[in-house]
Amino acid sequence: MNRKNELTWATVSVAVVFCALLGGCADRLTLKNFSRIQVHQSTQADVRMYIGTPDDEIIDRWMYSRPERHLTVAVTFDEGIVSRKEWIDPTRWVDDEEEPVEQGDVSRTITIRQRSE
Repeated sequence: MNRKNELTWATVSVAVVFCALLGGCADRLTLKNFSRIQVHQSTQADVRMYIGTPDDEIIDRWMYSRPERHLTVAVTFDEGIVSRKEWIDPTRWVDDEEEPVEQGDVSRTITIRQRSE
């Protein structure tokens, strides 16, 4: 391999590692990822995978806080399974507390309250 090819491979390798690290550090606490959490179905492992490690764990309630985004997220568990989830930011409050659903039932109950200014 000549010197030019070695430099090209080195540059590509560094770029790939940098992109992998950058992607791994991105904040997973997004409304899209939050919506992947299913009440009465998702486990604590699922929640960690979708939105990351909580900032605080208070018994059966995990709290996520992003002050710079004015965002608070709470996920409550019952025996390790999500029983309630809340997303509160300046424009919306999503409170998702569902009754158990039959398999195949895709209906969801989401209450969205607009904050008054």
